[in-house]
Amino acid sequence: MNDADAIRRVIYTYCRGIDRRQMDVVRSCYHPDATDHHGDYRGGVDGVIAHFENEVSKWDSTSHFIGNVLIDVDGDIARVESYALAHHRRDTTPERRGIDFVAGVRYVDDFEKRGGTWRISTRVVLVDWTRTDDLPTHGWTRPPHYAQPGREDDPVFSRDLRSL
Repeated sequence: MNDADAIRRVIYTYCRGIDRRQMDVVRSCYHPDATDHHGDYRGGVDGVIAHFENEVSKWDSTSHFIGNVLIDVDGDIARVESYALAHHRRDTTPERRGIDFVAGVRYVDDFEKRGGTWRISTRVVLVDWTRTDDLPTHGWTRPPHYAQPGREDDPVFSRDLRSL
């Protein structure tokens, strides 16, 4: 795998980790001494993981989509700019109206290759725009016979997709 593909894989892995609520996977995307300036949080990896756990607990589901990824490699360091759409859903319940919150963000990362492995050493998240939409009181509900998304039990982790 070339350097650019290895870096892209880290970015995609980060998104899967956030959306599946697997903070050990998210942590694996950072060097242990990395820093992250992520909106309300600015600091090291342990703190950003705690921040993520708190933030994602407010949503019933999230989906992070990565678009343009510009990677400039210089030896064992790289500057990477990744455009993303971060979708957040809070479902409608009898007690509250649901919302969809979408943020257009850019991850501006410094990556370092240490011991042959690319990971984030510094991340700055820039929020370019946001949008919040109320959900209808009676909208589409995923039928129980559909394949169901999950965290650890998500179909992406199944050894046999035919069994679903």
